[in-house]
Amino acid sequence: MNFIPVLSHVNGEAWDGERGFVHQSVDAKLKQLAVDGQGDVYACGPPPMIDALQPVLFMNGFETERIFFDRFTTSSSATPAH
Repeated sequence: MNFIPVLSHVNGEAWDGERGFVHQSVDAKLKQLAVDGQGDVYACGPPPMIDALQPVLFMNGFETERIFFDRFTTSSSATPAH
């Protein structure tokens, strides 16, 4: 398992880690590692991030059955309990 934090917005120059969008960073890392769809993918984040990530995973050889995700939602979008 690799944890690679990616910041889309950086205030100042103190951050020396990955910058940009998560799906772009994942694509570059998968190509660097030559994973070619081997293994399972677990992703969690806001719906736009997950939506951008899925095509990247497909293009890197991952089958639908090997991709697991949780889309973050806000409390206002959750179904109210009765």
